[in-house]
Amino acid sequence: MDVNQFAELIQRLQSSDNEIRKKAEEQYEQVDGPTKVALLFECYNQFASSTEVRSTVLVFLRRVLSRDWDAIWEKLNEENKQKILSKVLEMIVHESDISIKKKIADLIAEIASNLIDDSGDMSWQGVLELMDHCLKTEDLTANYIALLILRGCPIVFGNKLDHFLPNLKTVLEKCMASPDLQIKSTAVRAVIAFAVDNDEEKDVIRLMTALVPNVLQVCNETSDEDDADGALGEFAELASSLPKCLNTHMNQVLQVCLALAANREKNEMCRQNAIEVICSYMESAPKGLKKYAPGALSPIIETLLSCMTELDDEVIQEWLNEIEEEEDYEDIPIIAESAIDRVACCINGKTMLPAFLPLVERLLANEDWKMKHAALRAFSAVGEGCQRSMEPHIEQIMVHITKYVNDGHPRVQYAACNAIGQMSSDFAPTLQKKCHSAVIPALLESLDRTDVPRVCAHAASALVNFAEECPKSIIGQYLPYILQKLENVLSAVFNRLGDKRYQVVVENIVTAIASVAEAAEELFKEHHARLIPNLVHILQNVGELKELRGKTIECISLIGYAVGKENFHSSAIEILNLLGDGMKDLAIDDPQYSYMISSWTRFCSILGADFAPFLPVVMDPVLRAARYRPDFNIFNNEDIQEQEDGVEYHGIGGEKTVGIRTSGLEEKATACDMLVAFAKEMKEAFMPYVVDVYELAIKNLDFGLHDGVRTASAEIMPFLLVCVEKQGLEDKRRLWCEFLKALTTSMEEEDDVEILASFMSAIGSCIEVMKTDGIAEDEVKLIIQVLLKQLENYGKRMSDRPAEDEDDDDAEAKEELDYFMELEASCLGAISDLTHSLMKEFKESIFEGMINVFNCAIQLIEGSKQYFERQWGMCLLDDAIEFGVGHLPTRFPKLIPIMYKLLGDEYPEVRQAASYGFGVMAIRYSQVQDYRNEIMSCLEPLAAMIQREDARATEESTVATENAISAFAKIILNVPLPEEAYGKVVEMFLSWLPTYSDTEESPYIYACLVTLFEKQDPHLFGPENQNLPRIFLVGKFITIAFHALTPILPGLLSIANEAFNDDDIGNGAKRRVENLMRTIYASFPQFAQQDGIDDHLRGVLQKVLSSQ
Repeated sequence: MDVNQFAELIQRLQSSDNEIRKKAEEQYEQVDGPTKVALLFECYNQFASSTEVRSTVLVFLRRVLSRDWDAIWEKLNEENKQKILSKVLEMIVHESDISIKKKIADLIAEIASNLIDDSGDMSWQGVLELMDHCLKTEDLTANYIALLILRGCPIVFGNKLDHFLPNLKTVLEKCMASPDLQIKSTAVRAVIAFAVDNDEEKDVIRLMTALVPNVLQVCNETSDEDDADGALGEFAELASSLPKCLNTHMNQVLQVCLALAANREKNEMCRQNAIEVICSYMESAPKGLKKYAPGALSPIIETLLSCMTELDDEVIQEWLNEIEEEEDYEDIPIIAESAIDRVACCINGKTMLPAFLPLVERLLANEDWKMKHAALRAFSAVGEGCQRSMEPHIEQIMVHITKYVNDGHPRVQYAACNAIGQMSSDFAPTLQKKCHSAVIPALLESLDRTDVPRVCAHAASALVNFAEECPKSIIGQYLPYILQKLENVLSAVFNRLGDKRYQVVVENIVTAIASVAEAAEELFKEHHARLIPNLVHILQNVGELKELRGKTIECISLIGYAVGKENFHSSAIEILNLLGDGMKDLAIDDPQYSYMISSWTRFCSILGADFAPFLPVVMDPVLRAARYRPDFNIFNNEDIQEQEDGVEYHGIGGEKTVGIRTSGLEEKATACDMLVAFAKEMKEAFMPYVVDVYELAIKNLDFGLHDGVRTASAEIMPFLLVCVEKQGLEDKRRLWCEFLKALTTSMEEEDDVEILASFMSAIGSCIEVMKTDGIAEDEVKLIIQVLLKQLENYGKRMSDRPAEDEDDDDAEAKEELDYFMELEASCLGAISDLTHSLMKEFKESIFEGMINVFNCAIQLIEGSKQYFERQWGMCLLDDAIEFGVGHLPTRFPKLIPIMYKLLGDEYPEVRQAASYGFGVMAIRYSQVQDYRNEIMSCLEPLAAMIQREDARATEESTVATENAISAFAKIILNVPLPEEAYGKVVEMFLSWLPTYSDTEESPYIYACLVTLFEKQDPHLFGPENQNLPRIFLVGKFITIAFHALTPILPGLLSIANEAFNDDDIGNGAKRRVENLMRTIYASFPQFAQQDGIDDHLRGVLQKVLSSQ
């Protein structure tokens, strides 16, 4: 191909005709890289008179070198390499057209970036000579070229920085002072790119810091450029990447940025960039504002609130007709609202609120609807970041906000509903418990606004948020009123479904009914029979409104789940028969699909074995979705002009990208979850599908495109073992052997900590199903090896992780570290759980084989830098104490000193694990009486732990404290103590009651109380029975709490209602406490008249006492 033919080919590559361009691309790709480069240089020379051709040639030349550099450069001999390098330098020197010079500079930057090694050695000396010349000359154009190259290749100087920095500073100052706006802007882009890419060079940071005032000046002067990548946009990148460069100039930065953000004459891009500078700095350096611009927070919030008021009265009709939340015609208010959220999240709420509240109060007092709208939206935005500081005042705040549902302007009404809904999520469940009397009437009132469908729909959406975290006892008080209102609205708008706005209303009303049912649970029984026919009517009459059908199916299933099989059985069968035909042919991309899948899962849970006839209907589409494998294509990066919806793009090295069509991934994950539910609920009825599902599960263990698919594939394994239980041990073992092999093989190559944790959890659950007779000795050894390997890998990951820098102010880095630690904690938790499952089944028979695991636990605690290492290390040792052989301190001399120390740990999770261990020693005392010394010595530190000032400060500390109380109960019941010590222990034990949070330990605690009472222990009763009133109050607290339908004593009784698990052990403990109360009441009826028991309490108590 000669140069003229190649030039024609280049022209065809830019054709607007798709067919011509496609054929040209095919022909172009057939030309090898070195030939392309040679022909492109020839074109540049031959068409010297054509600016258009040369410009195009330079674009293609840079593109091909960027894409295929290694392949092209390796094929060239040294002579040709030097020719190319000399040629591009010659081109930029002799070119007179500035637009062409810019493209040549971009080409030089591309080449230079490939010719510098990791140590900073630049092998292209010619480019360094060019930069040296351009930075030393007085010629502004040459200076400009140097900055273009620096912008494209910020590391061009390599290890010769010291030589270039003085001249670079001079050129940067000169170019930023130039009257040419393009040169100014390029200087800013160049220096910021240079600083960001050389952020470890102290001299570069000093240079950048010194030039910040110059940069700000340029940002001001070029602020009318409508360009996201302009000077101000680049400055936002600097604020994010190198906030320390801004620190000493922060007042000046804020002065410029706040002025630009507030200036309504400036274009939106400029104002957005100005806001971005502020937010990026605060996110990257949360403490920086307080230190370097201490009085700036109020002006920042005031400016953002002002931006949020920039709403247009003239678009109200357009707003009323919209159905989506985002309003593209009001970008600045949306950006400002997001900024308020970001500011609140990155600074302490105690700092934010004193500045924020007076400003919003002033806006709310203004008659202008825009001001009120901004204030209410701002409340929605700051809740997440200021949650801890706002929560103590949430009642006053919500009383204030709910007033605005009655405002005269629909957008204020909408904003009030939005604030209620968002804050119901941000402050749950405190808001639901404290503010229900203000919130629910306000939302019910807003639901009446059917003349403004956006307000009505959003009120329903807010009700969904409120109900999701609302305690049953609270939602129950309002249930008839809520449901009556929702039914009224549904009736009023159902015939207007032709209007998309009312479709949204109906969808949200249906979702609200579902959420209320989910919160109300069995209290919904009174209403479901009335509602189900109406919902079935919607299913049968909404035609092609598939989203609405899906939400209606979901609502029906949630109602059924709430009221239970006894009340819902016949309705469930009728609805499943109605849905059956549609389920068979349901496409994976049908909007109903995810709703249908999750709803059938609930129907399965409701009906149990009675769901079996419907399995053939649902299994085909579920298996089809679970088998889904996405299509993918590999692209050259340059060929991706726009990213296609439903396609996920991942770089795979070099200039290649793989595009994966993800549209069916979520459905696949949902289908896998559904299979888990079916196997769990159907048990032997699921037997016909076990083989297909287990083969699919093993295959999906390695499905790397969706973590949910992999975790579900592991989770289903123990349930499949239960499904074949009646087939005999041989069939169970066949599955178990395949599962264990697949899981352990996958774990060998797996580096995702979350996935590893789920795989270990699956193995542990399988052990609990297989029992000791189903697991071979070599399999036990393999599992122990898995535990040791995971502990070893954990240690490697933690040692490879950079230590946290306490002075580091990078919020993103801290967030990343927190996430990393959270994952590692879950992994240690999974190791502990698997150890527990193994030790619980095999006990002392595998103790010797587990010695190395327990040694690792001691090392984990001794070398711990994170509290969860002490927590889970102690849990591992608890299993050794509970299921091991003999007196553990003899085998592990460090054990007891460690446990004493952990009882005083600042983290309650650690204290809980240590106290549990002492409780287990007490239970095992009859077998291992050598524990007596340890038990006697632990009484004092256990008591100190229980009596800490923060013993019940949080839910976690309360559970830990009650675990220690349970340890005392186990000691009292199992260990003979000296008389004096015994009396003191019993006296303390009674003083610490009642307990109500640790449901696992409550049976031990109250069993101890009842046992002492039944044997008429004198230390429990006290001299002259003086402790009887105390015993009675404790018993009254528990019995009333779990029999009362509404919270009678706010706080304590509502908590105590959950004091026991709803299982055989928990219910047995409840009955023993009830019997204790009957005994006391029969002998001492006067206690029913004591202070604190009103008529209602006495009635409930009488009901308990008279029941048989």
